[in-house]
Amino acid sequence: MPRKADKYNENMDDRRDDIESIFKLYSRLNQPLFMPSDNRWMPAVDVFETDDEFVIVIDIAHIDPKDTEVFIRKGYIIIRGVRRELTKYKKRHYHKMEIDFGPFERKISIPVAVDEHNTMTNYTDGFLEIRLKKIPDRREKGRVITVKWED
Repeated sequence: MPRKADKYNENMDDRRDDIESIFKLYSRLNQPLFMPSDNRWMPAVDVFETDDEFVIVIDIAHIDPKDTEVFIRKGYIIIRGVRRELTKYKKRHYHKMEIDFGPFERKISIPVAVDEHNTMTNYTDGFLEIRLKKIPDRREKGRVITVKWED
């Protein structure tokens, strides 16, 4: 005969599984369940460096170049723009809507010294690639000072 505590623990495990399922479903949604969101969407970004360059790749498919701007300011690169909704469909009845529209802004720290005047950009297949040429860090690296002690 099962003990009362075992039945209680089994019910709690079922409830915990239900709650975890709800949170997993919620985390896959772009919008909150109960409240409208005024958050901006954030396009996906890859940031990496090679021996010679600092590279940023941002997924901005279906964005008009006239609606974007990229600039460097005090150790950051800022990419902002707007993805506009497709207007060729006048009447729509959505069954699912996952593509985000509206303004965005990404501010990415540049942790290495770069030549702000030697940048290369390329937009291909919905991806904007920004390559910044690295320069030697001119900050003083420091040095060891030998202290001579008198006896």
